[in-house]
Amino acid sequence: MASVISSILGRQLCLVLEFLILSIALCPTNANATAAPAPPPAQLPVSSNFTMAAEGVVYCRCYLPGYVPSLDAAPLRGVVVLLRCNGGVTSSVVNVRGVTDRQGYFYLQTQLRSKYLARYCRVFVVSSPVRTCTVPQQYKEPRRGKRDSSRGISLIFEKKLSDGIVLYSGGFIELGPSKSTACRY
Repeated sequence: MASVISSILGRQLCLVLEFLILSIALCPTNANATAAPAPPPAQLPVSSNFTMAAEGVVYCRCYLPGYVPSLDAAPLRGVVVLLRCNGGVTSSVVNVRGVTDRQGYFYLQTQLRSKYLARYCRVFVVSSPVRTCTVPQQYKEPRRGKRDSSRGISLIFEKKLSDGIVLYSGGFIELGPSKSTACRY
């Protein structure tokens, strides 16, 4: 009987040893195991700088060179305009000045921290080279009709340019005399 028990124990011992050897052989080791895939590279934060531009045209409600009968106004050259962005919730203020060309056109460009700050931007007329064209009149905003310009001119989104600049429009700004009789017709 002792020989039967020793034979059974021998077989069980052999089975256990075979199991251990197979288990060890199937376990990966550092030498031949493949490394876990590397995590994807960290995404760099998107630049928070946002380039925006504002454009518009300044006209004088007097008969000057370049007078346009359909507008009853003339484009005004040399007007100093100011783009002011108040920064929304933050206290930062961005001011950009420019001067209109001979057709009364202005283009002002600046960098903001976020595209959402563009809604806090307005255009103001600082000065006019023509004494009879200094008082802001009503102005025509695209798609909004006439508005009072004493608090500055709000901007309307126009389009995104190919170089990434987002363009806003200040519309047509009309200046005139303090008295209607001051213009020579």
